[in-house]
Amino acid sequence: MFAGTLSVLGILVLGALVIGLGAFILLISQRKGTVHPSELTSESRQIIRPLRQAVESFESVIKANPNVDAAKILGSQAQVTARRTLEEASRMMANRDQLVQLARRLEAQKLDPASPLDTIDSIDQRIHEATRAVDQLTLKITQAATQTEIPTLDNENDLDDLVSRLQNISQSFDEVNQSINQTS
Repeated sequence: MFAGTLSVLGILVLGALVIGLGAFILLISQRKGTVHPSELTSESRQIIRPLRQAVESFESVIKANPNVDAAKILGSQAQVTARRTLEEASRMMANRDQLVQLARRLEAQKLDPASPLDTIDSIDQRIHEATRAVDQLTLKITQAATQTEIPTLDNENDLDDLVSRLQNISQSFDEVNQSINQTS
């Protein structure tokens, strides 16, 4: 009886180890595309910090106002888009770090670093655009939460436009990342 219990316990422990290992591998494979802030240079962390703060602020406004129509209608979609935009921006910043190093090497070799510098400026501009879009979404939802009247159709269209703009910015991040990866 004791030996049977021990063998069942051994099988359970072995099964738990296999499941745990599988879950760990799955977690690692999902995280593969994300860039942790510690992997970025201090300059890149400083550039992306306003976007990170804007996304966190947006998420807290959505969470704090679950009964606001704008938060109900656009909250989850906009949150996913904002979070995905932040992840794409993090990947862009990692690429930006590589471009900065490339530009420095080109300058050291007395070659023209204009192309990498133009791309760096484009990345910086897109990061700022994304930050403004998320800030505007946060402002609109905060305004809707403080209004006692029902938001007008124009306000809802404004929110839809802002979410679309954020999605377009996220898509442009993808395109820039693809072009950077093709050239490097």
